[in-house]
Amino acid sequence: MGTEERDVILADMATMDFGFGFPETDITLIVEGNKFHVNRAVLSHHSPVFNAMLNGHFKESSEKEIVLEDCKAEHFKEFLKSLYPNMKQSVNGKNNSFLTFSSD
Repeated sequence: MGTEERDVILADMATMDFGFGFPETDITLIVEGNKFHVNRAVLSHHSPVFNAMLNGHFKESSEKEIVLEDCKAEHFKEFLKSLYPNMKQSVNGKNNSFLTFSSD
């Protein structure tokens, strides 16, 4: 992939909703029927829960799609936006209460 193509993809990520894949996505997480196309390395780097799930001896480590229960799609999207640097979403007073869902 060339630099120009990568820049276009990164610019698109600023407005993406994770509903479609981009070249670096390698797993789909399904929350309330909504598909979130994401990158294992990003999730593993930022979350010890996802690191254990995706790189440990769990069945999810070899899955291409994983259904996440007990999670709201809206909250999960905010969580993902806080992980991806080009999404320009920071943790703030409006979203910090539900961004801790994975630590429960």
